[in-house]
Parts: sequence; C-alpha cells; structure tokens
Amino acid sequence: MTVSNKDREKPKVENKCKHDPSQWRSSNQLNPTICTVMLGRKTESDVRQAMEHFSQIGQCQCGKKVILCKFCPLSGDKLAGRLPKNCGQRTPNPIIFDNRATKNAIESHSNGAYHRYWKSIHDRMVSEGPIDLTEPLNDFPDCSSGSPSILESEISFPSPNSELFMNYSNQLQPFSESPMEEMIHDEHTSRCEQSGSVGMSPSNESQWLDGSVSESKNPTPNQEVESAEDAWFEMQAKVLREKNMKTAADIAWKSFSMDSTPVNGSARTSAHTGDHSYASDPTKILPSINLENDYMSFVKLHGLTNGWPDFVFQEDFIKPSLSEVVAYAKKHKHLPGVIPEKYINEGDFSCQREIASVLQYVEMLVLWAKELSDGNKLLEEQIDRFKKAHSTGDEKELMMKISRLLSNIVTKRCIQQLQLSRPQGGELLQWMRENGLICFARVFAKNGLHSLEHVANLDQQDCENLTVSLETLGSIGKRIELQIAVQNLQGDIRAKDMNFRLHRFSDCKIPLWSAWSSAAAVEILLTKFYVQIPLVFLGVFLVLRTLFAFASVCMPSYFRIASQHAPATMVMITDWPLHLVEGLLWLVTVYEARMKCPMAARNVALFNLKLTTYHLYLQTLLEVKDVMSSCSAQTCRWDGSRGEGLVQDLLVLPAISLISFGCSNLQPRLLLFLMIIGCYLLAVIAPIYWNLDRFKALLNVGVGAALLLMCASCKCFEWVVMKNQRKQQEEQVQLYKREWGSQVEIEGNKELIARLKYDADRINNVITEQYRSCFASATRTGNWRFRSLFAEPVGRFSFQGKVRQCTRDFGHLFSEASSINDHFHEFMSELLQKKFCGGIGLSKAAMRDDKKLRERLESLQSASMLGEVRVDGCDKMLFVRGPIKQPARAIQKCVRVYGRDSGCLTDLVRATVIVESLAQVEEILSFLERSSIVGVNRTLKELSEEAVRENADEVVFFRMTRVKNYFEDDRTDSDANLTLKMLSINLEIGWIFENDKCMVLPVEDWDLKTAETHICELQVHLLPLFDKHQEMMKFVIENRKALAR
Repeated sequence: MTVSNKDREKPKVENKCKHDPSQWRSSNQLNPTICTVMLGRKTESDVRQAMEHFSQIGQCQCGKKVILCKFCPLSGDKLAGRLPKNCGQRTPNPIIFDNRATKNAIESHSNGAYHRYWKSIHDRMVSEGPIDLTEPLNDFPDCSSGSPSILESEISFPSPNSELFMNYSNQLQPFSESPMEEMIHDEHTSRCEQSGSVGMSPSNESQWLDGSVSESKNPTPNQEVESAEDAWFEMQAKVLREKNMKTAADIAWKSFSMDSTPVNGSARTSAHTGDHSYASDPTKILPSINLENDYMSFVKLHGLTNGWPDFVFQEDFIKPSLSEVVAYAKKHKHLPGVIPEKYINEGDFSCQREIASVLQYVEMLVLWAKELSDGNKLLEEQIDRFKKAHSTGDEKELMMKISRLLSNIVTKRCIQQLQLSRPQGGELLQWMRENGLICFARVFAKNGLHSLEHVANLDQQDCENLTVSLETLGSIGKRIELQIAVQNLQGDIRAKDMNFRLHRFSDCKIPLWSAWSSAAAVEILLTKFYVQIPLVFLGVFLVLRTLFAFASVCMPSYFRIASQHAPATMVMITDWPLHLVEGLLWLVTVYEARMKCPMAARNVALFNLKLTTYHLYLQTLLEVKDVMSSCSAQTCRWDGSRGEGLVQDLLVLPAISLISFGCSNLQPRLLLFLMIIGCYLLAVIAPIYWNLDRFKALLNVGVGAALLLMCASCKCFEWVVMKNQRKQQEEQVQLYKREWGSQVEIEGNKELIARLKYDADRINNVITEQYRSCFASATRTGNWRFRSLFAEPVGRFSFQGKVRQCTRDFGHLFSEASSINDHFHEFMSELLQKKFCGGIGLSKAAMRDDKKLRERLESLQSASMLGEVRVDGCDKMLFVRGPIKQPARAIQKCVRVYGRDSGCLTDLVRATVIVESLAQVEEILSFLERSSIVGVNRTLKELSEEAVRENADEVVFFRMTRVKNYFEDDRTDSDANLTLKMLSINLEIGWIFENDKCMVLPVEDWDLKTAETHICELQVHLLPLFDKHQEMMKFVIENRKALAR
C-alpha cells in the first residue's frame, strides 16, 4: 500500500464507530424489508446476499449508523449467531486466529462492506512488518461482540422513511436485556479454550461467509513475516479472549442506560448493585428526613399534642391524587391547607396547624412514593413477560400485534386530520372506502395527498413508490388496485379543480316547484326538457321568420313569393338581424344546457333576454317615428296596421322588461314576477285586444291563466311536502319548544333575551349603515336602494348587504380555510379558556359526574369518537372544533343561496361553544365585541375612543362582520317550527406564517405585515338545548333534501 493510499484510508479508519453493540441506541435484525428500505437492495439476489452476510443494522449512541456481519472476514467466526434482536447486550466472541486471511479476502467480503477494525489490523501488520507484541491494545476498538463497521459514504444507507419502522425501533429502546449469563454456552466456552490451547497450525482452515471451509488463496510468501503474523495474532487473540471472558463473568456489568426507563433513584442504585427490588421504606425514599428524631423532638419541644396527622395512614383516608394537588398549587400558588403569605402578614398564623399540615404532606409523600414504587414493579413484571416471550420465540407474534396497533393508531390520526383539517379530505376518504384503499390513508397524509385532485395526478411509478413505502402494503394486489382506481378517477368531477367544479355544477335534479326559491332558478329551468322544447321552437321560428321576410323582399321571383312593399330602411338594418341573432342565441342556450353546463346556458339566456329588451325598445321607438311621419300637418290619419304594431309593442314591453330584470337580478323572486305578469296579461292586455283582435285576446288569457296556475301549483306542492315533513317531526319540535320554554321561564332569562336582541341589533345596524354608505357612493344619484336592485357586489358587500370574503376565487378560498382552520380553533380555544376558565388547561368536561349531562352530550361524544369533531372542555364551557365545510355542500350553498358569489361563503371554518346559561352567552358576545372592530370600514381610532369611554383593555384581534341572534321569539326570516336557538357570530381573523409557525395578528398590524384574512363562524349554544339541536339539525337536512327531490 502506497503513502497516498494510506492518506486516503486514514480518515475512514478514524471515522469508524468505536462502540460495541451494547451501546447502540437501536438495532433491528435484518429481513427482506429492511434490506430494501435501509440497504437499498433491489433485486432478489442482492437481498439474499445481504441476508447471508449481515445480521443487524442499527444506530450507535454516537449518532453513527452501524452494521454487524454474521461472520468475521478474517477468522470466519460467527459474530452474531446468538445476538438478541434488541440492543443493549454484549456477546463474548473469543477470536480463533488465522494468519492466512489476506487483504483480498477482506475487501471482497459482502461487496465492499467489511469490518474496518480487522482491516486496520491487517494493514498495520503488513505495512510495519514485525509487530511489537508489547504494544497495548487500547489503540483498537473493543471487539467483544464483533466490531461493528460504520457505514461509509460510498455505501451509505438511507434513513428509514417508514413511520412503522421507526415506531418499531422506539418500542424496543426501553427494553434492555440482562447481562450475558444466558448467552454463554458450554460449546462456545470450550471452543475458546480449545483455540487458546491448541494455538496456530498451518493446516487450519478458515470459515468463509457461508460457513464452508476453504483454503487460503493468497498465502504470505515471506516466512519471517508469516511467523511474525502468527505471533502477533496469537498475542491479540489471547488478550481479547481473556477480556471477553472477564466481561461475561462480571455480574456487575450493566447495559447502556436509557433515559425513558421509569425508575426512581433507589431503583437506579439497586440496578448498580445487582438487586432489582424496589424499597418502600420511607427512610430510603426520603433520606434527608429523619422522622423519628427531628419531627418527634420538635413536637415534644413545642407541646403539640393534638392535630397530629396520623389519620393519613388510616385505611378510610381518601388521599388526593398528586395531579390534583399540582393543579391546585398552580392555580392558587400554594398547597391546599397551607396558609398563604397574605394571611401571615395579617397575623392569622398558627404554628401548630402549619406544622401538622406540612407533616401531612410528608406522610402523603410517602404514600405517593409507594404508589410510584408499585408502578415500577408492575412495569418490571411487564418487561419480564416481554423477555419471556422473547426467549420462547413468541416475540414475532407480539411485535406483529404491536405493529398493527401502532399502524391503526397512526391511521386513525391521519383519517381524523383529513376529516377535520382538509377541505377535500372527506371526499378522499369516501373514495378510498369505495375502492377498498383505506389502508393508504397514512401514505396519502404523509406524502401530502390531501385531495382527489392530487391523487388523480399520480402515474404508475408514483403508485409503486407509495405501495412499497409501508411494509404492510407491499403486495402486488394493492398496487394494482391503486393504479386502477387512479385511472378510473380521471373522469370523476371530484378530482377536478375547485373553480371548475363550481363552474360545471348543475342542480338539474331539483323539481320545478321548488326551483323558484333558489338563486340559480334560471339554471334549473334551462335543464328541464319541457322548457328546452319551447325555446327550440322559438329559436327556429325567429330564424325562419327573418329568412322568409328577407326572401320575400329581396328575391321574390326565385322563391315564387308574391312581391311585397319594402319596409323602412331602419327596419331592415335593425329588426331583421336582431331577430336572426335572437333565434340563434336561443338555440345555443339549449345546446349549452344539454351538452356543457347550465351556468354557460344561463349566461347566454340572460344576454339574449337583455338583447330582446333593447330590441323591443328600439322597435317601439321606430314605430313611434313611423306613426309620427305618417301624420302630416294637412291630413293626420291613423294607420291601423302601424298603430296596431305600436300598441302591441307598448303592451309587451313591461312584461319583457320585468322578466329580464327578474332573471338577471332577483331569481329567488322569479315566481312572484311570473305571477305579476300573469295578472297583467289577464287584467290589461286581454281586455285591450278583445275588441281589436279576439284571437290575441284569447291567447293572452290562456298564457296568463297558465302562469297563475303554475305559480299556485308550485306553492301547493311545496306546502304539501313541508306539511308531511313537519308531521314526521312534530314530536321532536314540541320537545324542543318545551325545553326552550323552560329556559325562558327561568328568572332573569327574559331580560337577558331582550338585552341579547338589543346588542345584536346594535351591531347589525352599524354594519347596515356601512353597507348603505358603500352602495350609495357607487351611484351618481346617491341612492343605495336603486344600486341594490342589481345583483352585483360593491366592495366588501354583496347586493344583499352581507360582508364578503376578500377573495372571490373559490379554490383560493378553500386554500385559506385549510391554512387557518387548526390555528383558528387553537387560538379561539386558548382565548376563551384564558378569559372564562381562569387559565386552567382544558382537560375535564363540564360537570363530568352529571349523569344527565352525559346523556345530553352522547351525540357529541359519538362524533368525537368517530373523528368528526374534537372537543375541549373546562368547568364552564365546551369548545367543539368543527370540520371544514366539504366542497359538495359549499358548492350547493354558493349556487342556491348566493348566486355563485363564492365570497359570501363565511362558514367554511367554524367552531362551536357550548355554555350552561344565557348569561354566559351575553358575556361571550360582549367579550368578542370588545375584542373586535364592528364592520369593515371602521378605523382603530374610533374603536380606541369607544374603548376609553367603556374602560375596555382587550386586544383587538377580529373584525365582527355579522351577528345572527336566533334566541329571538319574534323572528320573521325563518320558519318558526325549525328555528334553532343559538347565536352565530362571523369574525374575520388575520395571520401570517413565520418560520413555519402561524401568528395571529391584531387588526392594527394587518396592513403593515400584509396579513392574510378569512371570515370564520363561531356558534354559541345552550347546553340544555344542544342534544335537541343535533336532532333538529337532522330534520333541517331532511327538509332540504325533500325540497331537492
């Protein structure tokens, strides 16, 4: 070996791990899965070769990854034949020296992965020639269980990327085997003695990796060097063998201590001495306190003859738990029963009482220590049972059970995260259940696949990588099922972009009689075939009429049509082209509704209605002009044909204008407009035409009667359906009303309801004034009512007066909700906890021992167990973390209620607070009002002036954009039979992310730090009504489905 080679080899030798396996933090026996994941073996031959050559792979306490081979490359001795699967135990390994092992044998071992300890010995022996036998062995690492080689960069192994693998390793860390008495066997010992007594013989053969005996292929040519090698190996083997035998026979040897071992100080002392029993004597647990000498002499000196806390050791004494005492001390800053500092200053102090109290805690400390000792003994018994299972060969089954349990826990957490924190997580879980792929929940959550849109983009290679990332998912069948499901997902609307889904959404299944109350009434009507057929006939009629009129004037001889007088030039320029365009647009509307999406059909239809209205106005003006020109100054005669056309246009103009305005801006009131038009046809147009044209009069009568009959039928159908629904729900409605009536009858609640109504109306009035001011500034006339007639938002307000989100992009809205959902819940829970629960951690449910309360919260507990919600509780309230509104329901609400204005969706992120009384509801509303700016146009300066007048010192974190008080008994905007009593508050919150941490900012910092904002919903419920509220919500959903069937 040259000098340059030595220089390159030196840092690798110094970088090797110098610890034996007893000091490894974790170790795993090699299996095919670990060969694939940790060693990067791909083919079956590589895996088989690694299984033959290597025994274990782990990580030492020094942070280096190490690997242990089965056979020594020099001696052929089995290094890990009996080594346990977990770490923390050393195995004696006497060396059978063999001077015929060469450098070629070492470097060819396991494809380059060899023991650098043995290689350093061989290289040093070859390079230095004769070896000084007196040289100490401390320069070399300990080889008591076979020297572990550090994994160098050229054969680096990736860290495990499987949570199951890491959990498996972590579960093994606390368990360390006892010293080596059961690992030493007579056969091994005799082999050591034989190798030490017989010495080295030239005819000895070296065992190779597979255990076979082979001749050395590269003997040393120099006889002197060969004898020096024999002497040096014999010397090193003798020293190491004696050291190993001493280690095996030393009962004071202990394994590498782990931090997670739950033992006390006495237990650690006993571990050093070899005694594994845990003492329960108080003098050993508390060595600094001598109860017999110190305290008894103190009692006799001061004459304390009564109040001595001997009752602590009585059997009927109920000792408080240590956690309760700690919680009390954390809250009150002193122990229970011990006099606080302020009372000492006031002179209320009794030395006898305080000494007795202190001694009582000393005695209870003995009992708590005894409980800890018993717990440690129980843990020891569990460890012994685990060791027994390990020694009898049942560890494989036990570890499989542990792995399955850990896998189920992690999977449940991933499912809960998808349900609560991901907008499309519910759809993803539903798709996995439909295809039998729920086992991939962990894999999808780990790789950031939180929606079907992300899953649909996976290719075949991605599916294979996801399948092999977990040991339990390595079957080819699951991989094929995943690939087929992903391929079938390509045409699913749930896998598309959120904006695309909103654009292509169709409510075609809603019946005609219930479509009139929807903000998408025009879209629903255009999807009905009995509406499409008349539109097709109308379009064809307008096109053919225009072509016929054009042909009769321009080419009468070609079509053999009698020549007619040419109409006015303006009529040919405007009337004919517009009629042709209108007919074509009606045909395009039907095509869009049937072949593409109702939204596109609605846009075409609304444009065509506006064009028809403008055309009618233009035609009326032309008719007036023609009539005026026909009346000369000398002879003013009435032209019947022209006058009849003018009258017809004037009569039709109001109806067309009304239907065009209603379809464009007030679709939920479209049925009312149709009723007005029907009355107009019957009461106005029909009598006018009765003497002029009897046919047109009868036609108007028929159309008007049909419109009125259709309106009456729709209302009757809706009334019948809702009556049947109420009949099924009557019993539950009466129970709900009775429970609410009992709450109203409580003394003082009527005054609280009146104050809540006043506060909610005051807040809403401020927002309404801002809305009117905003809409008035958008018109030249300054009249907000005129501007609100058009269904277009102005600034942050919709045309209905609701404060909208800052963004109108539907996909970005869900992205914001996913980012802030968990942080909003955490912030609100902490804020309300600090204000109303005294800062105590939310660990106990309110009135946890109340049996009636547990029955009331049974539905909430069931939802929490299923992972649908998360509940935080304290002594005064419950905070329920609700899931993000799912896309299907959000799209329905956006289309049916807000006319596709996605900015009006303010309940994507929602939470619920459950309190015991109406007084707490008022307190929460007052607190949130002090912590908010009401509306979107008020400045912080105005709020600070009000805060000074009210002496408020709350930090302003929100903008309060709406308060809906359902506790009113005189509400008129909802059905009285289904009014659910609660308080709904919309709060806008602002945040930024710094170093991957979400920071909720006060309102004054939103513009300065360019914070993202989102409006969230907080609902406040009464505890006595909450169980009934859950039942009533089911009825509300059923009513909604009944109207949509």
